[in-house]
Amino acid sequence: MPLAFLLSLLAASCQSGGSSDPAGGQVAGGGIGGTGKGTITNVTLAPATPASVGAQPLAVASNVTGSVTLNGTRIFTTRDTTDIRIDGDAKTVNELQDGLVARVDVGTDVDANFTSGTAVHVVAEHLLIGPVTAVAPALAVLGQPVLVTAQTKPTGLDVTTLKLGDVVAVSGNTSAGGAIQATRLELDPGTLAWRITGTIATVPTGTSFTIGSQGVQFGSPALTNCDFGFTPGDPVKVTATADPRYAGLISATLPDLVATKVECVRPGIELPPELSVGTLVELEGFVTAIGPSVLPTFQVNGQPVRTTSSTVYEDGSSTDLVVGARVEVLGTLDIGSGVLDASHIKFSEQRVRIVAAVTAMDTNMRSMTLLGIPVQITPITEDDEQVFGGAPPTTQVEVDGFSDGTTVFATEIKTTGNAPTDPVQLRGPVTAIDATNFAVLGISIEPMGAQLFDRSGHPVTLVADFLAGLQMGDQ
Repeated sequence: MPLAFLLSLLAASCQSGGSSDPAGGQVAGGGIGGTGKGTITNVTLAPATPASVGAQPLAVASNVTGSVTLNGTRIFTTRDTTDIRIDGDAKTVNELQDGLVARVDVGTDVDANFTSGTAVHVVAEHLLIGPVTAVAPALAVLGQPVLVTAQTKPTGLDVTTLKLGDVVAVSGNTSAGGAIQATRLELDPGTLAWRITGTIATVPTGTSFTIGSQGVQFGSPALTNCDFGFTPGDPVKVTATADPRYAGLISATLPDLVATKVECVRPGIELPPELSVGTLVELEGFVTAIGPSVLPTFQVNGQPVRTTSSTVYEDGSSTDLVVGARVEVLGTLDIGSGVLDASHIKFSEQRVRIVAAVTAMDTNMRSMTLLGIPVQITPITEDDEQVFGGAPPTTQVEVDGFSDGTTVFATEIKTTGNAPTDPVQLRGPVTAIDATNFAVLGISIEPMGAQLFDRSGHPVTLVADFLAGLQMGDQ
């Protein structure tokens, strides 16, 4: 079947700047210039002794302990005055790990693009700490579905070796449906209190509720910031002691957790008390809702976000803002309305869109094939029409999702019409380039005769010029 494409390369770069970190400055004791929540991608420790170039020692502040990087590009200095917490416990910079999702509050030396400055607070939390309660058809921890990709830290973890009852710690982002895409998953050494973070599904009694399929029992002394009670949809953090009833679990019915603490939290980013008008705010997470009506407003993990005509998009465009897309938003918070005004939006994963007929479906492996491309159906997939398992081969389906470099994962699937009469579309990372063609997700594309555009959206006349401007991984 011929492919009908409008070939273009989306703008893939945003200008970013930096500011110098004044050696010896005691910013970690002062005000807050910016706050951000994202994934830790690197941690460095300060050298034990000052480094030198030739005979000249470099000026290294004596109270610098290292640095922490969020989302690959945001590098913040830590000092001996930086308050570092993991699950509420005081830690040092060397105890931070790649893949942990953390909030970093940065001092007044933060640069305009939130890419450098001094960390005042680093607050990391696991979404889940507890036993594996399902391994098929999808991994679940304390009844909460967990998606592991090739980018989950530590890399090389073989999830297939996990057994029911194994206690693990999960950090990541929660989708609109409550499933968690893990950025870090590791076996718990047995020293951590169990935790479950999510939204209340049901409130059957005054002393219990459920998060997904996991029941929770609590007493009034365990409640924190819950003065107005519980309603379905309220986000909570639950801490509990280890429960021996989960060891060797074989039943699909989970015992209720007995909570030692239940904390009610506001949706969206948790803000430091020092936040002031004009403070930079950065937030990474899933698009969990569009609206309340349509764009330019949407929500990231419950945090309202507003776009304007001047909002800059990186690795995607406004059309990619669909439920399930994982994004990183930078802007300023409207203190009065609680809305984050976005100046920059970066898509955190290689976005994929396929519109074509379903040619194969495997309910056991939870995958479907379009244009010869296998697409994985996961707990984070939004399938309101129940396309998976029910769509006949003649059905035209639109799949929005992402690639982790090895697998295409669906975040949303829906029907669009009849396959023989509707055009076929494919969008994704470039996986091959030669003198006359290129490939997207392994599908060879002949650009001759198509409308061609460069990264800036300007028309390109010659195929050779278009191919010369392509790079592997471009979308």
